[in-house]
Amino acid sequence: PLVLAGVRKAFGPVDVLTGVDLTVAPGRCVCLIGPNGAGKSTLLGVVAGQLAPDAGTVSIFGTDAGRLPVHRRVRLGLGRMFQIPSVVADLSPADNLDLARMDAPATAELPAEFEDLAADRLRTAGTLPLADRRRLELAMVLAASPRLLLLDEPAAGLGPDDARRLTRELREVNRRTGCAMLVVEHDMEIVRELADEVVVLAGGGVLARGPLDTVAADPAVRAAYLGTAT
Repeated sequence: PLVLAGVRKAFGPVDVLTGVDLTVAPGRCVCLIGPNGAGKSTLLGVVAGQLAPDAGTVSIFGTDAGRLPVHRRVRLGLGRMFQIPSVVADLSPADNLDLARMDAPATAELPAEFEDLAADRLRTAGTLPLADRRRLELAMVLAASPRLLLLDEPAAGLGPDDARRLTRELREVNRRTGCAMLVVEHDMEIVRELADEVVVLAGGGVLARGPLDTVAADPAVRAAYLGTAT
């Protein structure tokens, strides 16, 4: 699993993470929610290796990863999607996937629901609708058969129908592959569909955790996240 213990991160005098404890077990999806500035994206950056924690430990499948660079964490089985799709715009979807597969394990298989992208050599990725660029980036990440998937607002910018389709695909990937998922998301309908557990981050620390309905009813969460304690 992914295990964070006492993770702290500051930028100058500003404490962004103040001692976060978090566990994401294989096959489980944890959705990280909270107000703007709570430290959600910073926490993903610490897990991914783009930011070094000031204190605490980051363990990825039993390996102390707190000081490992990004590429070493990828070899441990970590994959990541960003808010803005990261694809090679001038290449076809199929060529993008070919690039993603270059360093993939020999046993890695692309999920069947993305085979349409693997066969598409006529268009360039830059001309795809946003929904298909999102799906292509997800397919590129999954081409390496990750055991831990980090997603930062995966449905950002999508319309309701496309967002629900992507959410269903994510849930199916989670169910079928058993990969662990840590997802930052603001859309509560997506959170309801994806999350086995919801973790509320506020003021750089974990304010609450549990099922969505339970944390949403917590007065402290309502005060921090919704701006009201009623």
